[in-house]
Amino acid sequence: MVNKAMSTANLSDHEKLKQLLMWIDEVPLSRVKRCLARDFSDGYLVAEIIHYSLNAAGVVQIVEMHNYSAVNSTAGKKKNWYTLKSKVLSKLKFPITEHEIQAITSPAEGAIEQFLLRLKPHLEDYIKKKKEVPPIDAKDLATPGYPNSYRAGPDGVYGNHKTSNERNSGGINMDNLPLNVKKELIEKQQKLESADETIAILSVKIKKLEQLVELKDKRIRQLRIENSGQ
Repeated sequence: MVNKAMSTANLSDHEKLKQLLMWIDEVPLSRVKRCLARDFSDGYLVAEIIHYSLNAAGVVQIVEMHNYSAVNSTAGKKKNWYTLKSKVLSKLKFPITEHEIQAITSPAEGAIEQFLLRLKPHLEDYIKKKKEVPPIDAKDLATPGYPNSYRAGPDGVYGNHKTSNERNSGGINMDNLPLNVKKELIEKQQKLESADETIAILSVKIKKLEQLVELKDKRIRQLRIENSGQ
């Protein structure tokens, strides 16, 4: 068994490919993997891998699977890849060139393997950084107008401490829901929490900008007074 902790820099191409296939096999893909180049050429399974990896790590989801469809035409494949590039890879700060998209959708031999070999460590690093995001300053959270869902919890830690009623307003027992419905509800909840976080951060930034404008206005008034006295 290949040691996943081993640095890929010291691995042969065969060992790197073996680790890559093991990584892919961990993901419950929607279709059976038979030929890597053909099966991944439309980008759909790549979107599934990123979607699954983010969910499994518990970080904010950035992949909306309804934006992608399994297709056979070159035009359809490229549409998936352009969507993936603009909506997902850009947020991951992961570059992909037109030449790479052309090679993957062709599909050219070894193109998708090279892409996935680059994507795997980059995605793992992205997830690691997201988990290491420093907590928001408590003084900022006390700013008037800050969303009240971001408050100190019972443990004194500031964060998105919504009540069970706020998270589950309908009193729905998640355990009794079908898996697909439960998954959809969880995804919607993650999107809402992501939106809450964005609003909270923007609220802090707006407050600080207002303070800067106030200081600027005060300085202008002082200069006018000084000039009028000369």
